[in-house]
Amino acid sequence: MKFAIAVIVKNESPSLLEWVAYHRAVGVTDFIIIDNYSTDNTWQLVKALRRKGLVNGFRFKTLAGKAPQVDAYQCALKKFGARYDAIAFIDADEYLFPAESQEPVPVTVERLFQASETGGAEVGAICLNWACFGSNGQVFKASGMVLERFVTRAPALSLLSLHYKSIVRPEKVVRFNNPHHAVLAEGEHRCASGAPLEVNKENSFGLSETTCWDNLRVNHYVVKSLEEFLVRKSQLGSAARYGKQKREKFFRGHDRNDEEDRSILPLVPKVQAELERLESVVAEYQQPGPLERMGSALKSQYERACYLLRKYRLYH
Repeated sequence: MKFAIAVIVKNESPSLLEWVAYHRAVGVTDFIIIDNYSTDNTWQLVKALRRKGLVNGFRFKTLAGKAPQVDAYQCALKKFGARYDAIAFIDADEYLFPAESQEPVPVTVERLFQASETGGAEVGAICLNWACFGSNGQVFKASGMVLERFVTRAPALSLLSLHYKSIVRPEKVVRFNNPHHAVLAEGEHRCASGAPLEVNKENSFGLSETTCWDNLRVNHYVVKSLEEFLVRKSQLGSAARYGKQKREKFFRGHDRNDEEDRSILPLVPKVQAELERLESVVAEYQQPGPLERMGSALKSQYERACYLLRKYRLYH
């Protein structure tokens, strides 16, 4: 099965490389990174990784009066859907975690998409519940990776844990009606155990009736430290709901530290090694090349030539 993860990002440079490194460490090799016109160096990171063939990436502009996330997902399906058998649509603070085994994530995904041995309906989407991690009591950003720093979360019985994100068969998707749930032309929605999804009766699509962390779940590092929340998340607002602000109420509602959960930590050495590799790729991309050394006059001529080539659609 050809599997990819799609993500929309904006100003995610502090943790984007870790996010990619983590997923590579659990077996994912294909990424579709949609940059919502970041104002930090996120797009530069994406371009560096794309240049080495490590990710696919494109930019998506927010349309007036609309939140970008769902439209960006539709654009990703249009651009890349035919290349993949399954695509997970998650956020850059969400990590697909094989909670019960060392099985590579793509292998688990393929297994879950197989129709039941008793002749059940074909599967169109796998819906993975959140494990929502809080601030761990951290006021300021500390050193270390995200998955190391935050090891306390909401319990499985909490309302937060009922939220799910979807892995879909692209050809079966009609549309996303929100970032959590895809409307399918055919095929069943299943939870991570392989059982049919029961949608939450009170909150509709995007929340399940019960939490299932079998096989795969989504570790959601939603607030991080208070400093990171104030500097980033509260400033950016919501990619899912136009005009929504994430302030004190959001932080307090998601800063759940009820239970300690260190189950992801055995993956740290593998993730760290992969992170160092990606950092070297980015550093190589950012080193001055022949263009930077050729002098301003020749550089100007080169840039003019590139402009003319782009104008006639010959430059890529």
